[in-house]
Amino acid sequence: MVVALNLGYVLEALRAEGRSPWFAASHDEFAIVLDGKVHVDLVKLAEPDKFAAPDKQGTVRIPGEPVGKKMGYVKASRGHQVMLPKGAAYRFDAQEPGVVLMQTILGNCRFRNGQRFVTSEELEVVMNTQTIPSPAVQASAANNRTGYRSFTLGGFQFSRTNIFVHIGWTAKGQAMSHTMSADAFCAQ
Repeated sequence: MVVALNLGYVLEALRAEGRSPWFAASHDEFAIVLDGKVHVDLVKLAEPDKFAAPDKQGTVRIPGEPVGKKMGYVKASRGHQVMLPKGAAYRFDAQEPGVVLMQTILGNCRFRNGQRFVTSEELEVVMNTQTIPSPAVQASAANNRTGYRSFTLGGFQFSRTNIFVHIGWTAKGQAMSHTMSADAFCAQ
């Protein structure tokens, strides 16, 4: 679910549970584990332009198993950031439910409905059939000091200053948070 959009850059909150299909992008992406433990497999694609052409923005799903050299894997838990490099395929594997925050560029591929993955073209159909409840975004008035509004979507709270972006949520009854530089989110 896209939870933040700034120019063409997006943050997506993902439910990590089970094994995902393989994905790639023509640009670097980042995954931050907010809760749980996630195993990330990486493969250097033999033909990266075949799936993620240089002019293609955002995440692209790779059908089947990727062809290329195994780069290794990352075992990440709460607070760990994983770089998902340009030209590499990746997949997530989580034995227990967790939360991953993806930083990427707006494209057509979206993570939805547990193990089902749909494109943005299919999203309108999915939402119209009510198979995925669409939580309402609640927005505050602009802060008198910063000029920015705060947002709540489902169990996530989002706010920012001119320097930082703040994300908060509750996991297993404990308040959790992640703060990142606004410049890092806006940089190319």
